[in-house]
Amino acid sequence: MERADVRRRRLWSALAVASVAAGLAVGTSAASWALPAGGVPATTPSATGTVVASDSPGVSWPSGAYCGSPDPGCVDSFATWRGRPVTATTTFSGVTTWAALEGPNSWLASWSRNPYRSALDVTVPMLPNAGDASDPTPTLAEEASGDYDVYFEVLARRLLGAGMGSVTIRLGHELNGTWYSWTARPDPGLYAAAFRDVVTAMRSVPGTHFTFDWNIAVGASPGFDATAAYPGDAYVDTIGQDVYDDSWGQALTPQARWAKLVNPGGAVSQGLAFWADFAAKHGKPLSFAEWGLVGDGSPMAGGGAGGDDPYFIAQMHAWFASHDVAYEVYFNRNPTDGTHRIDSGQFPQAGATYQQLFGGSATASPTPSTTTPPSATASPAASSAASAATSDDPSCAPDLLVATSPSRSGGVPLCGSTVHGTVYVFATDATATAASFFVDNPNRAAAPTTLDLNAPYDLMGTAADGSAKPWDLSALPAGTHTVTVLLASGSGTSVQTATFTVTP
Repeated sequence: MERADVRRRRLWSALAVASVAAGLAVGTSAASWALPAGGVPATTPSATGTVVASDSPGVSWPSGAYCGSPDPGCVDSFATWRGRPVTATTTFSGVTTWAALEGPNSWLASWSRNPYRSALDVTVPMLPNAGDASDPTPTLAEEASGDYDVYFEVLARRLLGAGMGSVTIRLGHELNGTWYSWTARPDPGLYAAAFRDVVTAMRSVPGTHFTFDWNIAVGASPGFDATAAYPGDAYVDTIGQDVYDDSWGQALTPQARWAKLVNPGGAVSQGLAFWADFAAKHGKPLSFAEWGLVGDGSPMAGGGAGGDDPYFIAQMHAWFASHDVAYEVYFNRNPTDGTHRIDSGQFPQAGATYQQLFGGSATASPTPSTTTPPSATASPAASSAASAATSDDPSCAPDLLVATSPSRSGGVPLCGSTVHGTVYVFATDATATAASFFVDNPNRAAAPTTLDLNAPYDLMGTAADGSAKPWDLSALPAGTHTVTVLLASGSGTSVQTATFTVTP
C-alpha cells in the first residue's frame, strides 16, 4: 500500500544559496573526484574517508527498490533489470483512517505470502488523516499521552500474525517537513514524546521484534534543528534519510547539487555529512528507505531537478559504500509530483550507471524469507500402523491436530492421517499469539485461508461459544492434501505443514 498523495504534494523548502566553490568544499565524507570521460567508476572509501574511484562495483549492504505494489513480480522485475537480487524493499501502511493504519486484511495477506517480507521496511504514519466521531482530528499531544496506543498495538499484532513481527518500522517519516500532520517543526519535543509512546506500545505486543527507524528528509526545512525531535537511543535503531536529486528552485550543476545535499550550509546545516556524524555518535547505522533521481519538470523540485544525472547515482553508491548502512531502497515510482523510475528508460545515462554500480551479479532472484520454511513431508502412510508411526514423528507438524468433535476432544496429529466427511482442524501451540492457515498452499503463494489473532486457533474459525467450526471435506477431491500453519510467538515464527489423505 502506497502512502496517500499528500506526501507527494510536498514542496521542498529552498536552501540558503551558496557559491559553487563553497559548495564543493565539503567535508571528508563527500566525494572528491570527477567523472571520467569514459564512464562512471565504481567507488570505495579510502583510509581518510574520502571517496575515491576503484574497480569494485556492487553492494555489500541490503539494497533494493520500492515500486508501489506488494506483488513480488514488481520487485523481481527490478532485480532482473539491475542484475542483482533485491534484499531490501519498502511498503506503507494506510494513512487515511485508523483502520487503514492498523493494516487492512488485503494488504497483510499480500505481504504475508511475499518472498520479500523478511527484507521489509514498513512506513507507518504517526497519525491518520482523520480520526473517528469522538476525535476527528488526532494530535501528537493525544498520542504522546497514550490515547492511541490501542491502534498501534493492533497493527503490531496483525503484522506478527502475518509473519512480519520482525520488520523495520519507519515511524512518522520525514519529520522535518511540513507536509504531514505529525511534523516535528512546531514542537519537536512533543514529536519525540509521541514517537517514544508508539514504540513502547508496539513493543508491548509479545513475540514482536521490530526495529524502529527515525527518518528525516534531507534538504528540507533549513533553519530547523531536527535533532530536537530525537526520541533517544533506546527508541531508535536506525537513522533514516530520504534523499532526492534536486535543489528547490535552483538549477545547479550535478557537483554543486550533490555538495548541497552533503553540506547545505546556513545556520543549521543538516545534510548527509551531518547525519552520518550524528548516527556515528549515537552508535546507529544509517538507512535510506527512499532515494532517487528527479526528472526535469517535476513539481517537487521547482526547477531544481537533477534529471538524468549519473553523477548523483555514483555519489550515492559511494556514500553507501563508505558508511555503515543498514539498508537502502531506490524509489522506483513516478507519482504526480515527480518522476523517479530508473528502469523505464527515462534516465538512460543514470540507469546505465546504476546497473554498473549496483548490479553485476550472475542471477537476480527474490530474496528468500527468513521465516522458517515449510517442513518437508512424506507421502501419506498406506496403513493405519504406518500412519501412527508418521504421526509420532516430532518433525511432522506437531501442533496441527484433527478431531471429529467441535470440542476438539480426541484430537490426533493431522500429519499422516486419513480423513473424510466433516472434521475439525486446529493448532495447539500454547505459546502462539497468532496463526495463519493455508490449505494446499505449503509455500504460501496465495492468501491464507484463515488469519487468526486470538486463541483457540481453528482452521475454519471459532464459533461464538468457543467451539471449532467444521471443515466439510466433500469439497476436496480424494487424495493427498496439505494444511500449513504459520505460528507467531514470543520466540519468533514457525511454519509447519501436515500432509494427509482424504477419502470419499
